Amino acid sequence: MRGMLHSRRTDTHFHFSLAAAFVLAALALLAPAAADVAAQPPPPPKPPVPEVPEVPTVPLLPSLPPVPEVPEVPKDPGELADRVTPLASRLMLSTPKRRAGGLPATLKFSGWVMPPMRLNRVDGFFERTFGIDLGVCRGPVTVAYKSGGRVIERQHARVNRMCAFDSSITIRSPQALGPRRRLRATARFEGNSMLGPAQHSIAVRVG
Repeated sequence: MRGMLHSRRTDTHFHFSLAAAFVLAALALLAPAAADVAAQPPPPPKPPVPEVPEVPTVPLLPSLPPVPEVPEVPKDPGELADRVTPLASRLMLSTPKRRAGGLPATLKFSGWVMPPMRLNRVDGFFERTFGIDLGVCRGPVTVAYKSGGRVIERQHARVNRMCAFDSSITIRSPQALGPRRRLRATARFEGNSMLGPAQHSIAVRVG
């Protein structure tokens, strides 16, 4: 019995001594490594992260002007003609006598509506060839006769397909005339959907 106890104590002492030897050996091995680690300089600081530049904002596109509405094309040609700006026209008034004799006197006048670009000839061609009247010179003509600043008579003339018209007036009494015994005839074309208005005046001495 004593021998077994002595043997166990010996084994325990041996194991303790062996463990202590391992610990000392491990410390001896780790001490130089710890000294090397302590002797090493500290690691350099990390460089700062550069700031991300701001993304430039996309410029706003200029606003486009509103697109005007396209007018609806009328199906009726007459309605379309009403929307077209009339062309400039001229009017010529003439008389065979610029001075009349004694009273009573009948004065005759002739006139022409002159459209631009010879549209009257185009109108005549369509009427002769296709039987279509374009009505280029169609429209009322008013002839006003004045003397001494007052209107003696006002007439309405009809323009034919050749864009011509006629008018006449008969002066029976000298009281119808002014002191200068001059008669002024003024013809005015009111225009139509294709031609604008026009007028022309001419003076005649009576007696």
